[in-house]
Amino acid sequence: MTPTKTPRSKWRRPEADLTSAPGSVSAHRGQTGDWTVARIGGFDVVASRHRPRSGRDETVEIALERTDGSAAVQFSAELTALGLVSRLEHALDRFEAELAQHRRSLIENRRRLADYQPRIGLAFDLQGELDAKLADLAALEDSLAKTSADEGDAADTSLDDLLNKLRRVDEQEDEA
Repeated sequence: MTPTKTPRSKWRRPEADLTSAPGSVSAHRGQTGDWTVARIGGFDVVASRHRPRSGRDETVEIALERTDGSAAVQFSAELTALGLVSRLEHALDRFEAELAQHRRSLIENRRRLADYQPRIGLAFDLQGELDAKLADLAALEDSLAKTSADEGDAADTSLDDLLNKLRRVDEQEDEA
């Protein structure tokens, strides 16, 4: 049941038990959850039915299970069985392109790693400039800490002054 390629690099439809897909989903009508409804090219086709808390319209999602997750397949109530098969084939077609992209990425990352390995253990070229910037940052943080401490003392003093004024006003009202 593995997909085969034609000379024109198109997928030839593998034999799959998709006839059970509508039956499997309809057999669970009214229930929520996930069910494996078919297996295509070694990948499980999973249907999920969920009902929102409002209880109105339930949603059905179809996904092609993969090693690193699942590839969602657009699904709607108007979708025919042939349309679903076509969308699943399209998802399988994307595997080859994704594999090529991952291989290119692997080659690029190996090249970058080879470029970085000779640098291991060497001194940083801009270490002097980095040290100067770190010293500037420490001085700035000290200055900010002193400023906020001074403002805190001033705020405490002004709050004490305000409380004293309120007490005097309250005492004057009591005397009058």
